[in-house]
Amino acid sequence: EPGNMTLGEGEVFVAEWRLVVWQIVGADTYDPAVAIKSDDAWSAGFGFFPDRVRSVFESDVYIDISPGLFHSYRLISDDMRTYDFFIDGELVRQGAFWNGVASSRVAWGDSVLGAGSLAQWDYFRFGIVPEPSAGLAGIVATLFTGKTR
Repeated sequence: EPGNMTLGEGEVFVAEWRLVVWQIVGADTYDPAVAIKSDDAWSAGFGFFPDRVRSVFESDVYIDISPGLFHSYRLISDDMRTYDFFIDGELVRQGAFWNGVASSRVAWGDSVLGAGSLAQWDYFRFGIVPEPSAGLAGIVATLFTGKTR
């Protein structure tokens, strides 16, 4: 819904998920994917292969991962124009949103027409949260990373 993906003063957008992709069938492309779109149509998206992740809206951005294992992903943005992307707790990319056409959504799951995947999601969560002060950052990060199964 419009208005739900706009950051206020001192807020950050956070999305976290844990996923393993065992196999992709039907096409030579990624599947599944995650898409994040702000109220004013800025978009970030990630497509998943068994052995790498693609930043869908950025040219030739691929990040290698170990195949056959669950990986934990986290995207953090304080302006819905740029983001920090973490895999298994390690910062692997500081990227940019793309000025797209659709707005106000977060989507995950199967994504490519004509492709399918054998994948398993452990969890997916997202929200806009207050940006913690430097002293509280470690405490909030520890609480926010709790496992959900």
